Amino acid sequence: MQRQAKPVKPSSDYDAFASVYDRHWGQHSLKKFAPILADRLRPLLPAGARVLDVCCGTGQIARWFSGQGFRVTALDRSQAMLDHARARAPAAEFVLADARDFSLPPVHSAAVSMFDSLNHILSPDELGAAFRCIHAALAPGGVFFCDFNMRNKFAGGWKGDFNIVEDDLACIVRTQYDDASRLARWDVTVFRRRHTWKRTDLVFTQRAYEEQEVQQALADAGFSSIRAWDALHPPDGGTPLPPGKTYFIAVKTDEIGRPA
Repeated sequence: MQRQAKPVKPSSDYDAFASVYDRHWGQHSLKKFAPILADRLRPLLPAGARVLDVCCGTGQIARWFSGQGFRVTALDRSQAMLDHARARAPAAEFVLADARDFSLPPVHSAAVSMFDSLNHILSPDELGAAFRCIHAALAPGGVFFCDFNMRNKFAGGWKGDFNIVEDDLACIVRTQYDDASRLARWDVTVFRRRHTWKRTDLVFTQRAYEEQEVQQALADAGFSSIRAWDALHPPDGGTPLPPGKTYFIAVKTDEIGRPA
């Protein structure tokens, strides 16, 4: 099932990239994050809990949660991404919405946003708006788990163009990062072969956040018990983490300001 609570600005670049993302990035994301979710989040959830997947992409994480017996609501602003996700995770409910402006009832025991999806939100104010929407969709005591690429990763590692070449697809990616604006770009050219070759040019932009910015935005949105860690400092010696990311976990407090 799919619903749309509010009008959504068309997401043309993400729509056009959905099939390429699904083929070359989606399964990679699942292999990377499923062990972390199993180790860090699943033990906190009651059986059959409702889970909100924000910026669900083509549905790999939604399918994993469904396979674990959870009831999943998957949200994305790209209709093409949702079409892939629905085919992959048919038991989930799908919502076409912008992560910065949506409203869902407070019934979810957990929310996740993985694979640096929230880096695509380009200002701290808009990030705060997304966190407030997520907070409002959680039940008291609900847990929010997400990851970000931090500023140090962009400054030190957002370099290196690369290409994908297949019989029916060519994808050329050029990268750039400007630390003054803290904006990173992927300029992507895709050639697809149907009867003839067709070219599509796309631009994807991310913002480089500092850890303290994310923690403050979470606190301002009403979250508490906020923790952050990275691959070099995993908490409690747990599951090894993919390098270059920082992970955040936070809790929605109850009406009197304490974790439920």
